[in-house]
Amino acid sequence: QLESLMASPGFYMEWKNSSSVSLAFNRFYDNVYEAFDLSDDIQVPIGEYTNKDLTLMYQTPQVNFLSANFNLTSGTFYGGDRFSAGVTPSLTLSKYLTLSGFYQYNQIDFNNAQLKAHVGRLKVSTSLDVHLSVNAFVQVNSLSKVSAANLRLRYNWKDGNDLYIVYNETLNNNGRSDLTLPFSDYRALIVKYIYTFQW
Repeated sequence: QLESLMASPGFYMEWKNSSSVSLAFNRFYDNVYEAFDLSDDIQVPIGEYTNKDLTLMYQTPQVNFLSANFNLTSGTFYGGDRFSAGVTPSLTLSKYLTLSGFYQYNQIDFNNAQLKAHVGRLKVSTSLDVHLSVNAFVQVNSLSKVSAANLRLRYNWKDGNDLYIVYNETLNNNGRSDLTLPFSDYRALIVKYIYTFQW
């Protein structure tokens, strides 16, 4: 029995300066065997759904120190109506430092409920030299009410030898007001060494 099917015909055009625009019509069939929750108040029941949406994307030229990707999506979503808008900017300050971000707004309207979600991310990438690089990443999700942080250091002193030190943490955004949740939900420090054998 068919579980899911997706068709996405589209149009794509790219200019010589590397900017581009794309337009896609997405049709997605999903046979939901088990109900799932979108939020504490909204549940998608068992059934067959055909979601349709139109997605427009525009990418600015990549040769500039500042570039961005914009996207808009509008259509149906499991018995409701969905609108989504997002932007992904990138700022290259130098060959050693790059800042990039992401913001996405989603709104889904059902007959008796509405869901709004904001997702934001910020990433800092540094390369002090060819051997040492540091990346930092932070994400906030208003729907799940959690924030995630990631810090990664990579040291490569010669080919085939890589040392990684990674720190991850997940925070509950409402942890201070809700006594049932700790402020920090997850924390990990990972040290990994990779050696490549050459025969």
